[in-house]
Amino acid sequence: MTIALIGDLHGNMPAVEALDKDLKRRGIDTIYCLGDLVGKGPSNAETMDWALERCQVNLRGNWDEGVGMKQFPNDTFYHRQLGEKRLKKLAELPLEHHFTLSGRKIRLLHGRPVMDEPYFIHENTKDLEKYFEPDWDVVGYADVHRQGLRVIAFRGILFNTGSVGNGLGVNMVQYAIMDGGDSPEDPLDIRLVTLPYDREKAVRLTLEAEKQGLRLSSTRSGPAYTTGPHREDIPIEPHGGKQNGQRGNGTDRTGRQRRPARHTESGTVLFLQRRGVCAPER
Repeated sequence: MTIALIGDLHGNMPAVEALDKDLKRRGIDTIYCLGDLVGKGPSNAETMDWALERCQVNLRGNWDEGVGMKQFPNDTFYHRQLGEKRLKKLAELPLEHHFTLSGRKIRLLHGRPVMDEPYFIHENTKDLEKYFEPDWDVVGYADVHRQGLRVIAFRGILFNTGSVGNGLGVNMVQYAIMDGGDSPEDPLDIRLVTLPYDREKAVRLTLEAEKQGLRLSSTRSGPAYTTGPHREDIPIEPHGGKQNGQRGNGTDRTGRQRRPARHTESGTVLFLQRRGVCAPER
């Protein structure tokens, strides 16, 4: 069985179109989407409709939940684009999907809101191994927009699909392919894929969407399109505050000083550069 594992489409239809073409070229018909169908980009209704039509599994990401449940009043651009029927569907998407392949028990989730904060693949083992409890062999997630794969000692395999529409590090479409069989004796193969897309078209669509309410703001990394307040995902001094397990002194539960997130919960979106569309790095 071959499964394409995708996530973080984020309203970037040119990227989704490139993904769709690649999946058809490879003959992959089974597609699991790990969430964040919408938000950040200009074409949210289109990316959501594509996922609902093409994917056998669609999970709820933090953006799907925030937009679908209207948690942030400045997300009205997305609310108008999607309409009440789609918003209701977003809010009702499941948080996880579980299955067995090649005898391995596999857990899929978006990241947040199941995870307590955005975790990159190289984070401290103690922060990540809890997601293997009680007995998962493989954990796959999206959320942080960077691909990766590692072994968590005495736990199992952890992988991140990267982002289809908002890739960090490598400004391309990012997704994963999993191959496996029915028997525990069958191998399990996880591959990470990147491919280019029409980034100039994505820029044009975003500029057009600005006229409809996708607002331009500025951050350290350059111009960004936003419809929400600039709210740090992981505040540290001088932002301070107690959020996502943070202490008031800007450290996390383990006492580590965390770097500030330049992307926002309902704010920073597609960074426009003449070379393409990307999100701010953290």
